[in-house]
Amino acid sequence: MKCNVDQEHVVAVIRKISLLGAIPPKFGSSVLGSPMAANWTASNQRKKTNMLAGFKKFIMGGNVIDLAVGVVIGAAFGALVASFTSSFITPLIALISGGGETGGTFKVDGQVFNYGAFITAIITFLLTAAVVYLAIVVPMNKLKERRAAGEEAAEPTSEEKMVALLEKIASK
Repeated sequence: MKCNVDQEHVVAVIRKISLLGAIPPKFGSSVLGSPMAANWTASNQRKKTNMLAGFKKFIMGGNVIDLAVGVVIGAAFGALVASFTSSFITPLIALISGGGETGGTFKVDGQVFNYGAFITAIITFLLTAAVVYLAIVVPMNKLKERRAAGEEAAEPTSEEKMVALLEKIASK
């Protein structure tokens, strides 16, 4: 198979690629096999290896793993609270405020105002904030106080056990 591409076109394409950092910047027909190209390639490989090692260290660090676990658990908990409020709180508000399809709403000039949905959102927020405070903030504050006083708990709490297990899984 014969190709009708001239050498100038090939060199122009290679120079454009070199601007992207994929090949040595001073590319010529004699450079590919030269020590300069070999040094450039080895240097580029070291940079990539160092960058990948740094990225792996960053990802495997405790903060990123903790954040990821927190986001997943937070999303699941948010769905749970939303389901609870839409299944129990919203109908309860509608029942208390008149029942039926119009419970929790009022009309002004044909516009429907759904104050029941707003009250439900407030209750959802308060439930979420209370659980986060009681399940995460209070135990963490107690742990910080123990560590500040120089004493460690004889038996780790459930939260501490969970964190230790997650760190063990992340280290594998």
